[in-house]
Amino acid sequence: MSSLKSILLVVFLLIGIFAYSQNLTLKGHISDRQGNNLFAVNVYLQKQNTIGTTADLDGNFILVFSNGINLEDEYLVFSFIGYDQLKIPFNSIDFSSPLNVVLFENSQAINEVVVEGRKSISKEFSIKELDKLKIYISPLSSADPLKALAMLPSSTNTDETANPELRGSEANRTKVFLNGVPISNPVRNSQLNGIGFFSLLNTEMIKNEFIYPSNPPLIYGNTSAGLIDIETEEKLSGNNYQISMTLASSGINVSQRINDKSFIQLYGNKMYSDGYLFINKNLDKRLKGFNSNDFGLNYHNNLTDNISFNFYNYVVSEASNYMLNMFTWQDNAKANTIRDFSILNLKYQKSKNSLSINVGTNHSKSHFLFGNINSTNTQKQVYTSINFKHLFSERLSIQTGMSNDYGQYTFKDQVPEFYFAMSPTSPSYRADTVIKNRVPEGYLYFRWNPIRKIIWGIGMRKNFVLSEKDEPSYLSVQTNLRYNFSKDNSVLFSIGQYHNFTEPNYSQKEARLLSAKHFSIEYIYEKKNTTINLAAYYKFEEGDISGARKIKGAEIYFEQDLFKSLKVSISNTILNSEISFHDMVYNADNSVGYFLVSTLSYFNNHFMNMAISWSNRQGKLYTPISSSIFNVQTNFYEPLYSNETNSNRFNNYNSINLSLSKMFILQKCNLLAFISTNNLLNTKNQKNLNYNSDYSQSTYGYYQMRSAYFGIVLSFK
Repeated sequence: MSSLKSILLVVFLLIGIFAYSQNLTLKGHISDRQGNNLFAVNVYLQKQNTIGTTADLDGNFILVFSNGINLEDEYLVFSFIGYDQLKIPFNSIDFSSPLNVVLFENSQAINEVVVEGRKSISKEFSIKELDKLKIYISPLSSADPLKALAMLPSSTNTDETANPELRGSEANRTKVFLNGVPISNPVRNSQLNGIGFFSLLNTEMIKNEFIYPSNPPLIYGNTSAGLIDIETEEKLSGNNYQISMTLASSGINVSQRINDKSFIQLYGNKMYSDGYLFINKNLDKRLKGFNSNDFGLNYHNNLTDNISFNFYNYVVSEASNYMLNMFTWQDNAKANTIRDFSILNLKYQKSKNSLSINVGTNHSKSHFLFGNINSTNTQKQVYTSINFKHLFSERLSIQTGMSNDYGQYTFKDQVPEFYFAMSPTSPSYRADTVIKNRVPEGYLYFRWNPIRKIIWGIGMRKNFVLSEKDEPSYLSVQTNLRYNFSKDNSVLFSIGQYHNFTEPNYSQKEARLLSAKHFSIEYIYEKKNTTINLAAYYKFEEGDISGARKIKGAEIYFEQDLFKSLKVSISNTILNSEISFHDMVYNADNSVGYFLVSTLSYFNNHFMNMAISWSNRQGKLYTPISSSIFNVQTNFYEPLYSNETNSNRFNNYNSINLSLSKMFILQKCNLLAFISTNNLLNTKNQKNLNYNSDYSQSTYGYYQMRSAYFGIVLSFK
């Protein structure tokens, strides 16, 4: 009850602040030459550039000025990437009526896009695109780029974590790429406790995020399910400085133009749990604490008109303390990690050719302690790739390249001798292991637009076998055909076979080769205020220890602008997943029938922005423990599972999340205040079973109970 009172108090305080108003208000609308609304356009004063705002999803903006501000010889500036900057003399503006602004595409920017032929927005693939604004306004994302996937029908994650699981496949089959380089283990606090609530990625540095739910392009490798392709900023519209204070973190973010051709972005954050756990006292008694310190840098330089250079570096030190229950032993699980990864990109493009070189390194060391488990894991990874693309014409292009992904994994572990006996005094043994894995590959991809309504792509990717004794040979192939039978309607058919290697971890100390066959057909309808996506797919996955998996699914996504500032979306996935193992066939634990997510969003920069979501699905399947046998050697009971695998189901999962935010335009800065509440109704969603010492009695463990999170972000231009 005290948590709910705290939430209501903060809400009332924010609403009280929202009522604050200024004396001079300018309203307007921004569109392109075709009449399409432009959102996220920067609107600010030329001389006093700390005074400004951005356009909302409908292209509308409201700019508020304080009394006494000097507007003599001042200009109002409209700036947006890919469009020519527009300046309007302030003394020519009529405040009595809305200002209508039309921006024109920058011809140089358009030519660059045509020449580069960006792989991420190829229309022959099924993709979803997210930018910073969409990530921030999602009530399910907590401003995290990977948690934002939860709003998509293709996301079938059942664990409330940031781990990307797409269309029924497990997370070890999906890859996250940042600037063309794979990011190993992209979530925080993901040791044996598997928390992974947030990703390692900073939304403020992201330009675009592209999600390929299945049949991803083979210009990227080492994935047999979906693909998340993230790109950092390549151009700054202006300098920006941010200071943030939230319930669990404080941070600083600097975006600084060095000159017309280069800029640098820096950010640092410190996370702490004291305030978060104090406000959310009834959230989860098992969570004892967490903390982290991280630092990120992104440097971009256009060396010449044709050559660009980008360097990204991220360092994080994190720790967590969580009361974990494994079998019948309950104890504090303590984990800590220190990690550094760097990405270097060099691009050349001229006329109809483009060449890119990508290099990434990852070094990490993590330690996990629980009962008689004492595990230290060290990773060293180096990724390199070279890619070449040639445009024969506007209708035909070819892309080819090579990559090498090398990893060394060192495990120094003290592990239980009996899997069910985990007390500190239970028998254990040393299991030190060093694993090295090298994945050299080459690929070829054609894109052909034979007629205006048809786009066809075909690709293949082959590994180079350097040692026949140890390395398997495989060939990945794909084809995608899209038919646009009208301006707003299209159908996409995809088929392919993919391969990837698992990343060694504590429970699976090997780089196991996985394979998958994908078949999908999708319908896309996109109009100004309406979006409809329908999809049906079938996947057959092999290579997992658990056995071969058949996945059948259907998706529906509907998004509609109801009014000027009100948007609704509904998505649902019907999923059936079966596992075959040793002549046995049983349902996978995530075969939950339906995943339903609906959102209602209200955007009004003059008042406030609000988003509410409802997530509903069937409970996960599990295998019950039917009885037990006392083991004299360990003084523990050994569980005996039911012969019917995944025969029981937890209750349905329901969660309502709410987020409120408001931007205040102050004289020299902008202030963003926000509050979010997860599991608003404090629903007890069953997650697992905890047993007593002889497994004769059990109690439910639950997903996250109601929690509140709030903070402010102060921005200077």
